[in-house]
Amino acid sequence: MKRHPIGGHIEGSKNTIVWHDWSKDTFKLAQDQDKPVIMMITAVWCYWCQIMKDDSYIDADVVKFIQENYIPMLVDNDHRPDINFRYNVGGWPTTAVLTPHGGIIAGATYLTPDQLLSMLIEVHAAYVEDKPGLYDRARELFLARQTRSSRVGIKTVSQNPESSTLTMLLVDSIARMSMGTYDPINGGFGFEPKFPNPAVLNLMLHLYKVTQEPFYRLIVEKTLNSIATSRMFDELEGGFFRYSKTSDWNFPQYEKILEDNVNLAKIFLDAGQYLKIQNLTDAGVKTLDFISRDLFDPESLGFKGSKGADSSYFELDRQERTQQDPPDTDLWCYVSSSARALGLFVEYSEILDATLIDFNVSLDNLVLKLTNSHSFTAIASDKTPTMLIDFGEVINTLVVTQQNQNSLCKDYSLSIQSLITAAIDTLYDHNSGGFYDTSKTEDSIGYLTIKEKPLPDNLSIIRAIIRYCDCYQDFQYLPLIEQTLLAFLDVYQEYGEHSAEYGYLIALYLELKTSSNTAN
Repeated sequence: MKRHPIGGHIEGSKNTIVWHDWSKDTFKLAQDQDKPVIMMITAVWCYWCQIMKDDSYIDADVVKFIQENYIPMLVDNDHRPDINFRYNVGGWPTTAVLTPHGGIIAGATYLTPDQLLSMLIEVHAAYVEDKPGLYDRARELFLARQTRSSRVGIKTVSQNPESSTLTMLLVDSIARMSMGTYDPINGGFGFEPKFPNPAVLNLMLHLYKVTQEPFYRLIVEKTLNSIATSRMFDELEGGFFRYSKTSDWNFPQYEKILEDNVNLAKIFLDAGQYLKIQNLTDAGVKTLDFISRDLFDPESLGFKGSKGADSSYFELDRQERTQQDPPDTDLWCYVSSSARALGLFVEYSEILDATLIDFNVSLDNLVLKLTNSHSFTAIASDKTPTMLIDFGEVINTLVVTQQNQNSLCKDYSLSIQSLITAAIDTLYDHNSGGFYDTSKTEDSIGYLTIKEKPLPDNLSIIRAIIRYCDCYQDFQYLPLIEQTLLAFLDVYQEYGEHSAEYGYLIALYLELKTSSNTAN
């Protein structure tokens, strides 16, 4: 078992918690010692996670109580998105108390030392006095989660459905649902805190291309211009911060996440090129310059997952920044976000300077890691279950290389076909449609035994398969695409921004279906 000293303290000192990884050995230890598990789900870019590590988890009383009464477990959101999806209780950090068999007893997000100690004492007392009752309640929560996950699917999968509820009327309904939260003063959607929501903007841009309705253009142009001219965009070094605490975009949370920046760079480039607005294109290019300069790792051939939040640095002017150390970057690269970044560099290679990146070598590396390592460095790889999100993003990027004739990439046709087949064989639910997010392993304990179909992961693989079908004019996967999209009809509205991408992919599916009918 790997163990992690937290907060930079010397392992073995009285104020250090030695953390365990998620594994069957850790749960076996909890069972043998008859102790509940205190699990922290963290992220290297998360400001409040670091505060809680350096404050709550070094408090002498907290450390002593955990050492005596709990098995501590540390899970990184970016390394194990499958665990985060099942156990996150509303944000980062997540503080969850589990039974020795992985059931949920209690959960919270950020806690001060006093709040954390109070929760630990209360739960421990309940565990000692009424363990059967706690297990019963944990079992009820587990069954409720199983029931919720079973809502994703269709009753009968047909190879050739006679009718479909996937229509442009549904796409229009999803678009109107998104527009209902539009902020006409500042652009964007919702109020405080405000996230950029590139998936919503992408749907609006697509609908403008199709309909030429001016209000779609207005929404896209207003929002992107507002973001690009606000403090959400790092004018000095490029890149976008994660979100704004205020509706006017000028009070950012300062971490820069690779996935967010790739998605934002793409919508800025797509909109800038189509609408012929140079400052939008410039913001997209500057963001990819930041990604290639600060996050690309030539030794591991991947892109590091994030750059940390540090307001004391990012609020400085250019001259002052030269006298300060920049925030740390994540030490790890991740297959899915690295593939997504690489795909955007390939797609816009004609207007970018990406000479440091050997596309073929980087892609080959991602294909090799796909089935057993979601996260990696130049010298290490985390052994993880096969993840759907990695299949989706790698396949999508491989197809992008085939669509872009100027990318200098080799022919990946056979790799694309074999990876699509592997994803279907490994993770597709042939009974009710949709893809499971991960494969089962010996460490599938507790909620990891629940076979989940997260919408974002499914959208990733469906986006890739639609792109493949369009590129090769191979329509054999149309029934699978339809069945997967239909599987989420009852739940897509629960996914916020991702419901917009769901609508976008329905629109692409309908266009692909029309192309198929024309070809036949």
